[in-house]
Amino acid sequence: MKLGAKKWWWIGSIVVVVITGVVLAGRNKANSYTTATVDRADLTQIVSVSGTVKPASEVNLGLPTSGRVATVSAQVGDRVTAGQLLVALEQGQLGAQLRQAQAGVLSSQALLSQYQAAVTREQAKLDELLRGSLPEEIAIKKDQLATAEQDLSNDYATLSTTVNDAYNKADDAVRVKTSAMFSGNINLDYSLTFNTCNSQAAINATAAREQSESDLTKWLTELNQLSAVSSQFEWDQTIIKAKAHLQVYNNFLIALNSVLTDSCLLNNSTYDTYRTNLSTARTAINTALTNVGGAEQDIAAQKIIISRIKNELDLVLAGTPVEQISAQRAALKQAEANLTSQQAQVQQAQANVQAIQAQLGQSVIRAPFAGLVTKQEAKVGEIASGGTSLVSVISDNQYQIEAFVPEADIAKLTVSDQAEVTLDAYGSEVIFQAAIVAIEPAETVIEGLATYKVVFQFTQDDERIKSGMTANIDITTDSRTQVLAIPQRAITIEDSKRIVQLLEISAGKEVPIDRTVETGIVGIEGLIEITSGLEEGDRVVTGVSK
Repeated sequence: MKLGAKKWWWIGSIVVVVITGVVLAGRNKANSYTTATVDRADLTQIVSVSGTVKPASEVNLGLPTSGRVATVSAQVGDRVTAGQLLVALEQGQLGAQLRQAQAGVLSSQALLSQYQAAVTREQAKLDELLRGSLPEEIAIKKDQLATAEQDLSNDYATLSTTVNDAYNKADDAVRVKTSAMFSGNINLDYSLTFNTCNSQAAINATAAREQSESDLTKWLTELNQLSAVSSQFEWDQTIIKAKAHLQVYNNFLIALNSVLTDSCLLNNSTYDTYRTNLSTARTAINTALTNVGGAEQDIAAQKIIISRIKNELDLVLAGTPVEQISAQRAALKQAEANLTSQQAQVQQAQANVQAIQAQLGQSVIRAPFAGLVTKQEAKVGEIASGGTSLVSVISDNQYQIEAFVPEADIAKLTVSDQAEVTLDAYGSEVIFQAAIVAIEPAETVIEGLATYKVVFQFTQDDERIKSGMTANIDITTDSRTQVLAIPQRAITIEDSKRIVQLLEISAGKEVPIDRTVETGIVGIEGLIEITSGLEEGDRVVTGVSK
């Protein structure tokens, strides 16, 4: 018996409804969500690391130059204060030179005050004497200016001969007159060919010989760069450099003279030839210095003349009579020149003091901070070698912690962040306070992972803290009050975006909807701050069960 088409349609509809109901029932039963409500909370972000206690400062100290030890002021185990003298070399001659240089500064400054007053007086007189001038006086001043400028050009033209002669004298003095007194060359260490009882003087002489050899090569290079078209400024610089070069060689010959005039060699006629050659060399250097200095003074004087004539010409062109004004302008310019020259003298005197003080500073070792001496190898009367560690000092009751923080946490830390510290030696009940004082920018790879060295300073001294102890550190990096927060496990990351599943009502049922959020700090309770994307009271999925 066949069924009608209408009856088949009703049977099919009933089957579809039944199947749909079963499927929907299965779906509603398939997933069960655990949720968390977006609520306000107080969050504190903490980074925990471990590190090692070390002295806050520990240094090895030495001297940059060699010399005989005159004073040892602290021994191993002594406590020292910042700046306290630990070791000093013999420095009697330097001390006398320093006092003389300091007196020179005072004298130069007194004279500078007089020149400053003179400039003020001459300027005041000039201001009162401005008048007109005659046409013939203009022509005279122009002729004088042309003559003065030609004289200056002539002075510069002869300067090349003067400077080259100075170089030749220096070359003979350094390389020829003293050649028998040294063995070695610029590539090998120089040494004296004779014995002396003053080892420090011998060291100074050989060091100065090497410096002079290098300096001669440098000077020759500078001279070869000059030509007929070199500017007056370049020649002015050549004069300054020539005086500096000659002073290097003069210092070398003085140092060598100290060796040959030492008491243990004075009665030895074998070295008379050396002394004669040395005397000749020193005379040549002094002559070269005099010649170069004379050329410099001639040029400087001629420039003053040109400057004076130009000023006089300006006054004449302005219609000012020259009878009174020219003399006064010259007086003012001379006063200004004297002032400029004296200012240079004061600077030179101060530079001399600084140079000697620098030498004295290189002959002593002082404690850089208060602490405990742990090594002292200097002995009075012995020769201390430059660049060798003689004294070690560790800070006194000041300790720090060095820890290596993983890359994932380093961005959370800043200098001055506070931290709580426990030491394995005293257990978790004893808490010490510390703060971050330094974060190294360069990474340190430990077991294949990038870490960054962070230094913590204890905020208070404590006798219980000892170097080498293991420290457990909790750093408070940030804190927020009453911010929106959810469990951190509710967030997933997709394409660099932070996603949560927000439960919403759809067709009478709760359906999870993806929502992009922005986050802030992570608290120690596992909560994370939500800065945008959710509102208080929203429910987010934290887990799904079948």
